[in-house]
Amino acid sequence: MKPKIYPYRAPMGLMLIVIVFFGSCGVLIGHDALTVDGPVRLRWLGQVSQDQAPIVLGALALFCLGLVAAAVIALLRAGDDMRAIRLEDTGITAPANQISRKTVHLPWSTITAVEVKSHGGQTTLALRALDRKLVIAKSALKPSTAFDDLVAEVHARVGQAAP
Repeated sequence: MKPKIYPYRAPMGLMLIVIVFFGSCGVLIGHDALTVDGPVRLRWLGQVSQDQAPIVLGALALFCLGLVAAAVIALLRAGDDMRAIRLEDTGITAPANQISRKTVHLPWSTITAVEVKSHGGQTTLALRALDRKLVIAKSALKPSTAFDDLVAEVHARVGQAAP
């Protein structure tokens, strides 16, 4: 049987939101770290003295900018056109997660459960095997009808009734 291939895309919109939000937070907190002129009160940390405030705020700014760097790297990696879900005679091969280049191959005989779940507006297909789990997000498949086709194909190959 000829393998079926489904293009798999990372959530670029979410990564752009992370870049803009945490970039803005990092710049604002960094500015506050450089211009602080008194003690700072943080709800979850308590009051920080004037001497320690630049250090704490600087660390928070660096953390935000670290998240921005991670999102930029993920965005660059997401442009990889080689990412796809492949249904073959032997099993399914898919990216380990939405931003990973690492692939996971699950032989059909090792898959013990196939579940379609919706939570918080996100629909996913979860495949459980003896030693690992693979989760495929509906939002990563374009068009969205490809997800329904993928679910039907997986159920047919695993031998479980489609929901």
